[in-house]
Amino acid sequence: MQLQSWQAPGGSEELAIEFGPANAPRLLVLPAWFDESNKLRYFTIEVMRALERSGVASVLPDLPGCNESLAPMAEQDIKGWHAAAACAAEQLRCTHVLAIRAGANIAPALPGFAYALLAGKSALRAMLRARAQREGGGPRGEERGSSRTGQVLRPGSGRLPSWRWHDRSAGYCRTPRQPIASRNQAG
Repeated sequence: MQLQSWQAPGGSEELAIEFGPANAPRLLVLPAWFDESNKLRYFTIEVMRALERSGVASVLPDLPGCNESLAPMAEQDIKGWHAAAACAAEQLRCTHVLAIRAGANIAPALPGFAYALLAGKSALRAMLRARAQREGGGPRGEERGSSRTGQVLRPGSGRLPSWRWHDRSAGYCRTPRQPIASRNQAG
């Protein structure tokens, strides 16, 4: 395990944890967000250690405003995190991506995996629900509106597979039982 630093688009210097051999292909790991990040931190690091034992290098960057970052969290947004993830992938020489939960919403255009994908609407709904509760919304579990939009928050009904292979450059994905189509077959 090594610590590295990288430069975020806003100019802040951020840290990254790296596991694995230096000459191997590198997997950019984009963690779950907020409370889920805390719950899945041990899992994420253990996955990275298992990958290292298999000869695969992985890098877990701090996004601006998160973990050890000195950038103010209040100034961050999804667009900025997406740009930061792309910058981290380039600066840390990553060839693939492993996005965990809502981290898939900011994944750069690299082939890779999305583990337990949390779609953008669901991630936004969870953030709005947390803000409403923090600002004195109704009891836990009760439907309540966002203080800014007045929109009623309802849990999503869709179920997704626990992981999917994504090749954003080709515009397709597969679940574990489906073969990956080549670009010629997909077009």
